[in-house]
Amino acid sequence: MVTQTYHTTCFLCGGAAQERETDHANRRLYRCPKCGDYEISRKAMGRLTDSPAFKARASEAAAAVKDPDKIYEITIDNKSGDVLGTVVVRRQELR
Repeated sequence: MVTQTYHTTCFLCGGAAQERETDHANRRLYRCPKCGDYEISRKAMGRLTDSPAFKARASEAAAAVKDPDKIYEITIDNKSGDVLGTVVVRRQELR
């Protein structure tokens, strides 16, 4: 299922970006000229609204991903409840 892409503000750096819903609207894929491509869960977005330090680190980490088959993913760990940022293999829906 392909969803509509919107012009918006990057969640991490605040610059101009494109965004679309993924994973049955549980996550968002951002494409930002500064941060690159990254996917973030809605739960993580809720936790990070007031966390500029994490956003800055995540922006740098997302921008460092140069492999087109990988993407930076920001999620909540189900066991600990911590926000995690990791590089993962890019799912087909994110291409």
